[in-house]
Amino acid sequence: MPLTKSVDSDISKYLQIKSSKLSATDQIVAIQMDEIYVKAALNYSGGKLIGTASNAVESATTVQAFFISSIFGNYTEVVGLIPMKKMTSDDLQGNLIQTIQTVQSVGFKVLAVIADNNAVNRKVYKQLAGSSQNAYTFENPVYSGTPIFLLHDSVHILKCIWHNWINQKDTEQTFVFPCYPVSQSEELMRAKMSSLKILYNKECNNITKLAPAITHKALFPSSFDRQKVSLALAVFNEYNVAALRLSDQEDGTATFINTILQWWNIINVKNKFTGTKLRNPFAMPITATDKTNLLNLEQLCKWVEAWHNLPVREGKLTRETFHALIHTLKAMIDLTKYAFTNIMNIEYILLGKLQTDNLEARFSEYRQLSGANYLVSVQQILETEKKLKIYSVLCMCSSRCGDIPIRDLLAVFSTDNEMETSAAKQGDPWFEVNVENSEIIVPDGTVDVLVYISGFAAYRLCRRLKCPSCCLLIQQAKGITAEIEPDLSWLDYTHLIDRGGL
Repeated sequence: MPLTKSVDSDISKYLQIKSSKLSATDQIVAIQMDEIYVKAALNYSGGKLIGTASNAVESATTVQAFFISSIFGNYTEVVGLIPMKKMTSDDLQGNLIQTIQTVQSVGFKVLAVIADNNAVNRKVYKQLAGSSQNAYTFENPVYSGTPIFLLHDSVHILKCIWHNWINQKDTEQTFVFPCYPVSQSEELMRAKMSSLKILYNKECNNITKLAPAITHKALFPSSFDRQKVSLALAVFNEYNVAALRLSDQEDGTATFINTILQWWNIINVKNKFTGTKLRNPFAMPITATDKTNLLNLEQLCKWVEAWHNLPVREGKLTRETFHALIHTLKAMIDLTKYAFTNIMNIEYILLGKLQTDNLEARFSEYRQLSGANYLVSVQQILETEKKLKIYSVLCMCSSRCGDIPIRDLLAVFSTDNEMETSAAKQGDPWFEVNVENSEIIVPDGTVDVLVYISGFAAYRLCRRLKCPSCCLLIQQAKGITAEIEPDLSWLDYTHLIDRGGL
């Protein structure tokens, strides 16, 4: 069913059926493209030899995948799987244009193309933009006068920033950057990876930590660990910002991490309620009536450009990372403005949908359904994709609810239901625990963390308890009276990360 060497009529019919069931806004999609490495092998199946590269008379070493995802909805689908051998920019450009034409011929409308920042993708983007006024758009080959925006994957850019910081050659691994937001001041700040290392070494043996996210792997990653975005987010973490500001290591590192974290929160919004739930204004979606985060993106773009133009050679991102970051920021800003101006009935846009996470998750399914092997064959990928497509169209019929897709039904049953368990206590269930002050031993430097953890534990426990008397044993609504004036400095850490919610 998926695209192989040429446009397959089966995939066109399949996509046409899927497209007919979507609304006009759900039909506006982004094309995600990436490659998955495969085992170089030929398999004879059904009278065909599977595994030959489409651009060479050899066994394929990669499969170029094309994946569509609705920018304003939840629809996703693989539309192309093309075996390749040493793919060139001309190969990729031809397959991309063919995919765009095929997808739009069945009712979809392509608004964006998303890929990582490797050399082939950069060259394709440059060739497509050509003499365009903006280097991040090109004219839609089907709908004349309509732009298609070219973006780099923001997850890949985040990992590149992390890699660039780790790869700094000076002993303290220092970034030199301008103040944010950009002003007339020529003052430069310095972010040092060594500050995080000092913080980690100070707390690595503690049970409670001011910076619990940071790990040895995040600071000293192997080649394999560098592919993990979770380790990048362990460095760019709000707990690290709070811990650095409370310590004597604050020298611009906290400011830099906080600035990158603001950028990440804005472009990683995948749910319109995330910002409200987390009390994080940078995680709020950009809406037709509130474009605050769009203005923040413009400020961040100016800051990155100012950083790029600094007259220093060391302490900066690589030329490729700067280009990808500025390119993507400008493309996202213009795409957002275009969507609110030219697309009807758009209330908000979630920039987290402009990533290749869905495609990476699909690659994971290929590997898991092929025996949990990292290197799978072309045949295994094609057979797995057929199974997943059949799985997505099968439905169960209900007289009350109509057709229920099996994928949605299994998702409900696969969700782990949290069950509350309680142990029976012998004797009277009402008891008191009397703790003497002499029994409480608090290690030096851990009061801030213990207050934060205790507050969180009490909050979550009282949400589960239905007994008001039990809740009164755990927390009090009013302040606690004390014989002496308490030292409230231990609340500084909580105030730095509570966003006004504690």
